[in-house]
Amino acid sequence: MNKNYKNYILDYVKHESLCGNKTNCFKYYKNNTKEHEMVKFQVYMKLIDLGYDVLIEPELKRNLGRPDILAISKNRAIIIEIMNTETINDMKDKFDKYPIDFEIEPINCKGFKIEEWEI
Repeated sequence: MNKNYKNYILDYVKHESLCGNKTNCFKYYKNNTKEHEMVKFQVYMKLIDLGYDVLIEPELKRNLGRPDILAISKNRAIIIEIMNTETINDMKDKFDKYPIDFEIEPINCKGFKIEEWEI
């Protein structure tokens, strides 16, 4: 992995956050639905298997938001939002806050099958 690119992307992450923004460490949030957390865990594991560095619900600096997943590879940074009852339109304001350096990948929990998901 290109460390300069990774450091550039990680510079968006608020490291002094109380949520503990650690790479490749899954965090379960009990305020989310179990379905949301299960999909998030499946996506997390697949990303790890594909060689991504993964942060779960990292707090971004400058009030840019808190995505469900931030995945970083040698040349890609992907924000993944797991949607349960929300629609893309419901999430538009949240998506618009994210920096242009990130790809945004929304995932709908309903009917989600990890074996069919491609990144």
